[in-house]
Amino acid sequence: MLKMILFTNLKEVKIEEKTYSPIAVLKLTSDIRYRKDKLNISQIETLKRLKAEAKENNFIVKLNNRNLTEIMP
Repeated sequence: MLKMILFTNLKEVKIEEKTYSPIAVLKLTSDIRYRKDKLNISQIETLKRLKAEAKENNFIVKLNNRNLTEIMP
């Protein structure tokens, strides 16, 4: 099983004395265009788990530059 760690715990981000509120974004790319009606059960379950993880840990998932919440509402 492949595991990945995405650090989302940045407390303070400053660039040239300007403070920013960072949002972690996990960008996934593929040669395949994703449409919910074309996904198999395993793919749907994986995306649902990833979406839940993103919500719980306050990060955004983009799949081929589309927000995962657009693909899996």
